[in-house]
Amino acid sequence: MKSCRRGGGEVIIGLRGRRVDGGFHAKDIANLPIALPLTATCVLAGASTMESGRPQAVLKPEQCAQVWNKAVPSGDSLAAANAQPFVANFQQADTDQDGKLSKSEFEAGCGKGLIKFTEH
Repeated sequence: MKSCRRGGGEVIIGLRGRRVDGGFHAKDIANLPIALPLTATCVLAGASTMESGRPQAVLKPEQCAQVWNKAVPSGDSLAAANAQPFVANFQQADTDQDGKLSKSEFEAGCGKGLIKFTEH
């Protein structure tokens, strides 16, 4: 990189001759048709990851109990194999890493937004 002064301010020129100070350079127009679709694709891909690991809304205790009763009719524990419809991120919710969620881990997960509220 090199820098030069133009009109009283300093402009930093990157390795490919582009301004890196936040300014707009004419060469950037050539990349616009490529950059916009890629940006849109990244945004849409990020939106679809909500179900696969990102925290959801924090559940109220009655909502948490409703989901627990639906997910674990026996009331014992929720195995990883059965958790996908109910848990956004099983690894984060399974704090003792034993491969199943106890009721206390499940309730803690509700408070962290790791449990999905499903009304059906």
